[in-house]
Amino acid sequence: MIVSSQSYFGVTDDVIVISNPEANTPFTSILPLDLISAIQYVPGVKVTSPEIMTAAVYNDQAIYYRGIDPITFWNFTDVEYIKGNPITLDDTYNVSVGERFAQRNNIDVGDFFTIYSTRADSALELRVKSIFKTATLLDDEIIGPLWIGQFLSFGNFDYISHIRVKVDLDIIRNKEKIAEMVNSKFILRVDLSTSNKTTAYNATLYIKTVKDTTVL
Repeated sequence: MIVSSQSYFGVTDDVIVISNPEANTPFTSILPLDLISAIQYVPGVKVTSPEIMTAAVYNDQAIYYRGIDPITFWNFTDVEYIKGNPITLDDTYNVSVGERFAQRNNIDVGDFFTIYSTRADSALELRVKSIFKTATLLDDEIIGPLWIGQFLSFGNFDYISHIRVKVDLDIIRNKEKIAEMVNSKFILRVDLSTSNKTTAYNATLYIKTVKDTTVL
């Protein structure tokens, strides 16, 4: 499924968003995290950004938390930090909040606040490390470590909701081919023979391209 919403993802000519083809919304998409290793070695792929979009609750109101890889995420969006410093891989419970979110909730750098999962009986206390401005809908969100989004959404750390991919259009003329490659699947029939009988099994085989190799 290719999501082309400028509002949520900031899709441009050289950016594609890959999510689960069976998901109805960005919040219900589930992808295995290891798809990143399949995509990042495709010739023409410049940057990959694993992300999780999830709804949460703060002060009895619905909010949006976006779990990110801080090394790659801001390659896709221009940002101005109004206060504080960007989050890094060393941050565990520190987050950045958008300017409108901070104003609406009277939150400042250094403040602690607790958000609640909408999918499980769990909560996390977070600390505001910075306030940012992008002039997009990100300014209404909390941006923080990927693991927090995974915890709130799935309860484990093997999945994400979508992947943003920036491509070199001189090499990849049709960026939708990236999503087609990732979402390709084939039916595999296997016959297992024993001394008494032959049993047929059906399975789904996903094709993933890794560095210098196509795995079939």
